[in-house]
Amino acid sequence: MTGIFKRTHTEETISTWEEFKNYLKMGEAREFFGENASMEVQVEDFGTVVFDVLDYDKEKLVDKNKKHSVTLAVRDLIFDPMPFSKNENNSWEESDIRKHINSEEFINRFEPEFRELLCKVYKDNGPKGKETIDTFFLPSVEEMKGGYVFFENEKKRVKITPERETNWYWTRSAYRGYACHSWCVHPSGSIRNLNASWAFRFCLACVIAV
Repeated sequence: MTGIFKRTHTEETISTWEEFKNYLKMGEAREFFGENASMEVQVEDFGTVVFDVLDYDKEKLVDKNKKHSVTLAVRDLIFDPMPFSKNENNSWEESDIRKHINSEEFINRFEPEFRELLCKVYKDNGPKGKETIDTFFLPSVEEMKGGYVFFENEKKRVKITPERETNWYWTRSAYRGYACHSWCVHPSGSIRNLNASWAFRFCLACVIAV
């Protein structure tokens, strides 16, 4: 891998993907990035996209040969609104969003050096849902409320659209009271449930690992 990318901690730094891969392999991604860090990735039709670092070595990796990982989430709500499920089904396993973001067409929009590091992970979907294997996913309510260090308070959950406005966005969690409701994040950062057929934006998350 010979490409470069920009990362930000206390200041912006240009790094090579190969350099980052070596740090990750040694289990030193935290030292490479530091806390409250981000990285830039090139995405077809969107240009430069900022990913915030959510946590380190947090995930259950499908590939057992990979030992160290970084969990990332897109900073802003750049992807178009879409229903969690047009059929009002709140199962993440069957979600329209899950099918879309894990499609080959969607994944191939990300730059090759980034795609090479993407790692499938097992995701727990609560007592109502089945465990899934995902390349891209949405954070769950539990991950929003303490599972990931990044989302330490409601303020950190607030996200904005390309128009620089705060907006709703989906989590992957099913609401247990109604089979047609899923949990989402309010523009204020609080978490509420709404009908799964409504079209909202989503906070894309993924794991890179070696």
